[in-house]
Amino acid sequence: MGGEERWEETRPIASYETDVHSELKLSALWRICQEISGRHLTAHGLSYERMKADGKVFLFLCNAAEIARMPRHREPVRFSTWPCGRRAAQFYRRYRLENAETGERLVDVNQSSVLVDPAAHKVLRPKEFLDYGYPIGEAEGEPLRRLELPEGMEPVGERTVRYSDLDYNGHLNNAVYGDIVCDCFPGGMFGRRIRAAQMHYESEARYGETLRVSAKQTPDGVYFCGEHPRGLCFTALLRTEGRPGEAAPSKPE
Repeated sequence: MGGEERWEETRPIASYETDVHSELKLSALWRICQEISGRHLTAHGLSYERMKADGKVFLFLCNAAEIARMPRHREPVRFSTWPCGRRAAQFYRRYRLENAETGERLVDVNQSSVLVDPAAHKVLRPKEFLDYGYPIGEAEGEPLRRLELPEGMEPVGERTVRYSDLDYNGHLNNAVYGDIVCDCFPGGMFGRRIRAAQMHYESEARYGETLRVSAKQTPDGVYFCGEHPRGLCFTALLRTEGRPGEAAPSKPE
């Protein structure tokens, strides 16, 4: 539920949304953001089906999260989202996750997207959406800027796009990239927890394509880039901290 410019939902974190630490996975965080923003639009009569029939869909450009801590399995969480203006052709939206009982702020997400014609693969003018009369709110904070990748990125893995990765736009869903960077994290994610994540979607990954993932550890965190046969697909930056005393389980021989 929510007011006109703000949407809120409250529910516990489900088991299938959590990782080996019983905490919300990065990919699940991105899925939640996608889902509640869609419900907010639908509440204004702008469902995905209606907009697609009108020749308009939103494509995410960037997700950026600041994470005090990820919510835990069965923890009651209040999810809220609101539009926060636009910059040129980019529409911005914020998300917040809080403990529903104590009000503890857990995660803040800033997101940018563009309106496109899904058939022509063409970015549309903002006016095409503004004509619906949906409130887009006021700009908050600094704009999201592309990551400047460091020199010396090294290969850390490959990922082929499978049927189960595809979404209703017909390409790799934005949330799956969260799993890809965690799976390819240098040294593994055991013993680590994410404190910040920024992910830029440069071009869609299609069924059957193989992403070549490279990474580099820096004082700012671990930078990633993924490339498909047509060029750059995504870039990302993860900032993590250690979990004292935890090690990866032994692999079977």
